[in-house]
Amino acid sequence: MKLLIIYTGDVESAPSFLDLGDIYLNFRQVFLSKFDGQKMYEDVRTKIKNNDTLTSEDVMKLILSPLTKKNDKQKLVEDAIELAKEVKDEDTKNLMIAGIIAASYKFIDGDYLSKVERWIRMTGLERIFDDLYREEKRKILKEKEEEKIEALNELAQKKDMEKLGAVHETEIETQKKIARNMLKKNADDVFIMEITGLTKAQILNIKNENFIN
Repeated sequence: MKLLIIYTGDVESAPSFLDLGDIYLNFRQVFLSKFDGQKMYEDVRTKIKNNDTLTSEDVMKLILSPLTKKNDKQKLVEDAIELAKEVKDEDTKNLMIAGIIAASYKFIDGDYLSKVERWIRMTGLERIFDDLYREEKRKILKEKEEEKIEALNELAQKKDMEKLGAVHETEIETQKKIARNMLKKNADDVFIMEITGLTKAQILNIKNENFIN
């Protein structure tokens, strides 16, 4: 199995392997930070302005161009989408816009996203947003479910600790009763500790409570 990992412009280096003990994964890497996003954008822009036929490589260049930078992703996304709107071929235009939104969804400003959404719904591309929202909703529901499970686990653990505490206290009181009886019979403190499991301090406290010397 061959693995390819593509990193956005925020990442400049990363390990090229994953060692899981019995499993060792080695994968290829593509760092978008090494690409000139502005040049990629300008190359596609020139072809669109000249009404040249766009290749699949051109489509990918525009889709990935906003992801090549650490900063100003929002502006690059806006520029890429606005440029894609100028494409004459409807299928290519739709593919570009859908690709840009899907690839850069986490970086797009909410207000601009709403603006693009309105334009998309007017052009019949609402399925793009429906799919994205459905996936986002699934993630939110999963997070809430995980939070609920964690809260229930904490509650269960707390109850278990309370039960253990109650049992522990009951057991200590029982051992103290045994210790009192043994002290009345002048048993040695060390012997009482061995039998009851009580500490020296606890035995001394019992002596003080009962005024036994």
